[in-house]
Amino acid sequence: MTKKEELEAEIDATVSELPQTIPPEKAQIFVDRGALNKDCAVFGIEFVDNEETGIKERKAVVHCTACGKSFVTDYKKEYSSCMYFGERFAIRIPGSDSWCMSWTDMHCPICSQTVEATHSAGWCGSKRTIVSQEVFSIENVRNHFCILSWMLRKQTDKSGVVSYVFERKEGVLLIGNRFVRVTSEYRVMGGGYSHLTKWERRKRFDDMLSDMYVKAILPFDMQEVYKTEAAHSAIDKYIEANLFNSYPIELSAYVRLWTKHKNVENLVVQGLGKIVSDILRKLTNSTTYGRKMSIRWDEVDQYINYKKSRPHLMLDIEKEEISEARRWNLQQLQIFKYVRDSRGIKLDTDTLVNISKNDIRYSSFREFFDNVHYGFRPSVVKTLNYIFTERKNEHTVRSIISLQYLRDYWNSLHEIYGAMPSELLYPKGLVKSHDEMNAKVIEKADRELDENIRKYSEENAHLAFCDEELGLQIFPAPSHNSLITEGKMLCHCVARYAKDVASGKTLILFIRKTSEPDKPFYTLEYKYGSVVQNRGHRNCSRTAEVKAFEEKWLKFIKRKERKNGKCNSKQSEQHAVA
Repeated sequence: MTKKEELEAEIDATVSELPQTIPPEKAQIFVDRGALNKDCAVFGIEFVDNEETGIKERKAVVHCTACGKSFVTDYKKEYSSCMYFGERFAIRIPGSDSWCMSWTDMHCPICSQTVEATHSAGWCGSKRTIVSQEVFSIENVRNHFCILSWMLRKQTDKSGVVSYVFERKEGVLLIGNRFVRVTSEYRVMGGGYSHLTKWERRKRFDDMLSDMYVKAILPFDMQEVYKTEAAHSAIDKYIEANLFNSYPIELSAYVRLWTKHKNVENLVVQGLGKIVSDILRKLTNSTTYGRKMSIRWDEVDQYINYKKSRPHLMLDIEKEEISEARRWNLQQLQIFKYVRDSRGIKLDTDTLVNISKNDIRYSSFREFFDNVHYGFRPSVVKTLNYIFTERKNEHTVRSIISLQYLRDYWNSLHEIYGAMPSELLYPKGLVKSHDEMNAKVIEKADRELDENIRKYSEENAHLAFCDEELGLQIFPAPSHNSLITEGKMLCHCVARYAKDVASGKTLILFIRKTSEPDKPFYTLEYKYGSVVQNRGHRNCSRTAEVKAFEEKWLKFIKRKERKNGKCNSKQSEQHAVA
């Protein structure tokens, strides 16, 4: 046999010897970890003897999986408001007049635990899954390193008896330097799965393991791992470093990275596995239907210098900083190095921890301190301490206080003062100061908007016209407030045109009855020498009277233009938009 044939035979032999199940008693590990806390109250409708009358009555017999005890209560039919649920049963909670519908939570009257009421007649099969948890096992099969994922299900039968079952899902095998994918399910059309009777090999390697949390890994024997190809990968140290992570670790990705760069083990042995897992999570691509082993290898050396072997040189930090770096994640390492290289300052670990607690990301951190804000280059330490203090003092809105929020305040500060007054840069009470400064910006913008609208209104005052016969008049909108009032009273959106009017892009004119000059009647938009629209209350169309007035007004404008010697259309347009 050739080496390739021998490898293929070894792969097939390893796949055939993979464990097909896990003993149900191992589920107790996840029960103790609190991963399977959910319980239910299974009920069915049965004939029960009435002790007082001796007559059999139909009652709901309820079995609680939390305490293992049963009780009898009344039931009734209910109709769900959801069309997919249709008719459902509801049971009376003993000792009260309350009713609980199936598929909703209730408190067991015996053990007081919160359980989900479920009617046994609606099940598909003899058992119902109460809660499921994806778990992972690390195996030594024929001295090859394997990671297998399983779906652990907590089930109950119609009598409320709880059982546990492990179902196969996906797996990754390391055989020599070859990664092999195994699976026990296939995705079919419609998004469902077809389950297989045993593990099967996939020809192409895609890492389809779901997000792996440390608490979802079954205990394993490291001595068995030492017998495999991953003997010197220090996966126990890698898992230990990520023990308290709230995010998943990329264990299979780490093993593959180790096969490419053996010295990554040096980082993990020194307790820097959290940084390594952050790098892998950042650089690992994913697919629509699961995780796929597709690391962007060309970007890995941006974070780790594999040409070096010593951990501090691999991460570009000092040797004495290794002990502190064990407490860091990738974001903190990047911020530490950025401040060191750009400002010559070394942030202490407490400051870096505060940065993470306040959810300051490296990208936003660098964007903020890379920029010079209107000639002002903020101090890193002073700015961070200010943010921490403001978040500590604020109790109701502290979550919005951030570097971006401070930058917005500075933008408003510069817009109002045209400079950056030093005494106002770090105000006490950032939220209040931000809102006050923002209000001033809005007030200034409104004032400038109103001034421009008044200016163009005066320049177009010659377009005003009155017809005593029809009892109507027209004139340019005199101010910003007048546009707002017009829109409110006529229930249309003319106020949105304020900026276009102020910039001279269009002209808004008001049509009024001469008997009611202050009451909005119709609103006309005049642009490029013609009427664009003319609307009344709730955008109603012109009446015959208004249409006749509009035609008279247009003739009036043309006569005025001819009188002033402005006959060509281009000059007319410029005049109208002026």
